[in-house]
Amino acid sequence: MHSTRNDRDGKYIAHDGARFFFRTAGHDRAGMVPLVLVHGLGMSSAYWRRVQTPLAATRPVYALDLPGFGHSSRPHKTLDIPALAVALHGWMTALDLPPVHLVGHSLGGQVVAEFARVYPTCVARLVLAGATTGTGAGSARHIVGLAWDGLREPPSLFP
Repeated sequence: MHSTRNDRDGKYIAHDGARFFFRTAGHDRAGMVPLVLVHGLGMSSAYWRRVQTPLAATRPVYALDLPGFGHSSRPHKTLDIPALAVALHGWMTALDLPPVHLVGHSLGGQVVAEFARVYPTCVARLVLAGATTGTGAGSARHIVGLAWDGLREPPSLFP
């Protein structure tokens, strides 16, 4: 069961006990596949604001807050990549989206890659932008890498 509620900056939809926040731009156009943007670690749908409107010139574009990020509800435990892919599928199901073009940035790249592996019929195209990998490097190495990458990000991203 799900319900939708509008917010000033986006919309909420509830599905299977989770509440998802998402932003939309553009309108359905015949034959145009929707585009779904999935943010990285420590980000939210707000990360996509500058590109969402230009991308929506020809198709509907959705940017969601994954569970535990932004305005979406916090799960009882931290979700791993497979669980985030299942949550993404639940959100798409709640919105009754057809197969979509998926763009995943950073951690979002892992999520959409797993999503495409598990739900291939829901994906028309897949784009990985600066995707992180699950190569087995230790947590300390990932933390150092994240800190190093953070030095190159604008200060406005930190909050």
